[in-house]
Amino acid sequence: MPDATPSNPDDEFVRALTESQTALRGYCRASLGHGEEAKEALQRTNIVLWKKSGDWDRGTEFLKWAVAVAKFEVLGVIRDRQRNSREGQAISPGLRRWMAEIWQTKYRNGET
Repeated sequence: MPDATPSNPDDEFVRALTESQTALRGYCRASLGHGEEAKEALQRTNIVLWKKSGDWDRGTEFLKWAVAVAKFEVLGVIRDRQRNSREGQAISPGLRRWMAEIWQTKYRNGET
């Protein structure tokens, strides 16, 4: 019977990452809903975990570490959502109307 112990740390990391996907997906969905944002957070989490695989202490629980990373990625998605929603509101509607009126007046008068 073959030994179930990973032959090297990379095998152990890939196994732990694969086994944690359901829990990480659930965490992202619980935090952000079932939409694209949850998928984005999970993708970001997996990328960070992969890049920091050498930082994982093999003597600790992988899922606990992975969820800590996911928390920061979920917060990043929320921050990006808020930033994107503010970008469309940077100029008040009244200021937009005033700027449009000025532009139209100059355009009509040939002042471009």
